[in-house]
Amino acid sequence: MIQVHLRKYLSILSILGVLLIITLTCDINIGYSDRGKQGQRFISAEMQKELLKLHHLQHYKAHKNSFVLGLETICNRPRAIPENGRKTILDIKGTGSLRHIWETHGPGNSPFILEFFVDGEKEPSISGPFDQIVEAAKVCSQTFTAVGGTTVDYDSYNFYLPVPFEKSMKIDLVANPKIGLVFLQLDYRLEDESMKGIRLVQEDNNEDGKIKLAYEPDQSLESHPRVTLPKTKTKSWRFSGDRTIRIDGPAIIRRLAINAKREGVKLLIRFDGEESEAVSVDLADFFGPFRGIVLNNNQCYFPMPFGKSAEIEILGSSPNEEWHLELDIENINRFETDWGYFHALHTRVDSSVAYLPFQVLSTRGSGKWIGMTVYDTHHDHGGGDFAVIDANTPQPSFLHGINGEDYFSFAFFGKGENFPYSEAFDNDEGRMRVHFENPYPFEESITINWGVTGGLSPRSVAFWYQDSPADLSMTEMEARGREWSVFGPLTVKFLTGDGNTPDLSDLDRVFEVLPDPKTFDAGMPVEAEHIIFNKELKGTYHGWARQFASGPHLNLMYAYGHVMPELGGSHHMGYYARCLLARTIISSDKEKSVTLQLSFDDPLQVFLNDKKIYSNAELSDGYVTQNIEADLIKGENSLLVKMMDTPNNNTMWAGISLRVLESKEK
Repeated sequence: MIQVHLRKYLSILSILGVLLIITLTCDINIGYSDRGKQGQRFISAEMQKELLKLHHLQHYKAHKNSFVLGLETICNRPRAIPENGRKTILDIKGTGSLRHIWETHGPGNSPFILEFFVDGEKEPSISGPFDQIVEAAKVCSQTFTAVGGTTVDYDSYNFYLPVPFEKSMKIDLVANPKIGLVFLQLDYRLEDESMKGIRLVQEDNNEDGKIKLAYEPDQSLESHPRVTLPKTKTKSWRFSGDRTIRIDGPAIIRRLAINAKREGVKLLIRFDGEESEAVSVDLADFFGPFRGIVLNNNQCYFPMPFGKSAEIEILGSSPNEEWHLELDIENINRFETDWGYFHALHTRVDSSVAYLPFQVLSTRGSGKWIGMTVYDTHHDHGGGDFAVIDANTPQPSFLHGINGEDYFSFAFFGKGENFPYSEAFDNDEGRMRVHFENPYPFEESITINWGVTGGLSPRSVAFWYQDSPADLSMTEMEARGREWSVFGPLTVKFLTGDGNTPDLSDLDRVFEVLPDPKTFDAGMPVEAEHIIFNKELKGTYHGWARQFASGPHLNLMYAYGHVMPELGGSHHMGYYARCLLARTIISSDKEKSVTLQLSFDDPLQVFLNDKKIYSNAELSDGYVTQNIEADLIKGENSLLVKMMDTPNNNTMWAGISLRVLESKEK
């Protein structure tokens, strides 16, 4: 838990006439100018530094690995990682940096060891129990992050020091004798040379036996210039009822504060003459209960640059409601070409459906995702975050988390402060995550979905920067893609001798537990079983379920929401390897050859009009994308996918992304 304390150092130097020196470690008051009327929070200059360039656009590739380890022991299966055995949790080629490791574990676990192999090292340059590595990160003197490491409720550990690499990065987990249930997520970036030439190393021969980390060349606070905070002027307006206020640019709004918040009153912001709103939020959910460095006591510190003008509107207020709007404005010379406009979007649904993800954001264009807040998600175990980046390009990206609370770097419904990165109350009152350590850049589009159970009224506010001031976001209906018929899951019974791993030598045998699709087409039920932990659930499947893709992507994890109520279980990730069916119709006005771009993360078979056209039995490290040549007939073409759901770098989630590309007449 990070606790922020006010430390002021006053030194009177009469000869020089200097009354106050603020060192780099001083805390700066960034609250209202009318002190005493509003609740205050004093934020360190190092944390403020995170805000200075937040609006600068970046162009690396964001990635994420997520694991649930040890579920097999709860399922009365043999250990997947033997005592003192190894599991590689990251193995990548290219240039970039690791940006975040989050971990929590079940009761009784002793710490496991992580070993970092950078650029082909034979011996790890960093090695030790993960809890000790996090403690070393907390005290590492460096200029890259406001906080190097945190420990929050329920033994959740966060490592935020960037670990650069120029050729490759491999991280091994070495299991201890008592390792049991472990949840683990890693965020990293590729195609990024911003830290080229810098190394994070573990220093040897520490007398106290503690791990010590340092950067080479020296990146300590003492060796770098102090933070220079922008100069701002404060403007304020008092009015009753709705009103629109215009500000001339070029400028950056560094703080926006409002005296009150009420559900149903909107905050709308338009930039540079654009008619659509870059910010369209409900005041109550925008500010929420948060006390962090971006949202704090009805104050917003997201930088909002603009070139010509900004219009700020309060809408939906009653005529007698009194408002006090206050802005801290930094004057600038121009809006730079590598900057983005701040965007925020409020979304809610009245009643969620268990097999349909809740869409937090779907937008087109170029920019970077910063984070979000969510409300009223109740128990979102087995749901959580899922990002589809640049879906309509040759190389889309898919970033999938584990559970809802894990995205916020807490666990087991822990709550509290993890500044500056996240803040969590309960699942209904609100949680917030800001990706200071690793925003998600996008060049063509981004979609953020959140998994929820059925019958809820989830709400969210998305935060991102984009190269256009226009509102390019899409509603859930606008973002909907192809309609699919889905079925599953059923437990795979064709296993190897270890009792855990599917035998992939014969995919036909793996999928033999799946029913013939014609059975469902005829309206006939199927008796089946599914295993959750060590509980066998039996019941009746009543045919296909209808599900829409989000853009080109179908997240098959949500198919479980169709059948779990029928089998008496819950919407849960489970452990055992499972298999599913998904079918869609491709219409064609003539006979022609097409290229199917298919992205997937598990072994699968693809059938077109009952003919197998593709098979892949590899256990991949996350999503892969392949082009498949196919011949369409005139009229309706049935595309059927048989797919497994197995542990990999996207834990136990299964999904497919389908695009029909260029065609040629036969």
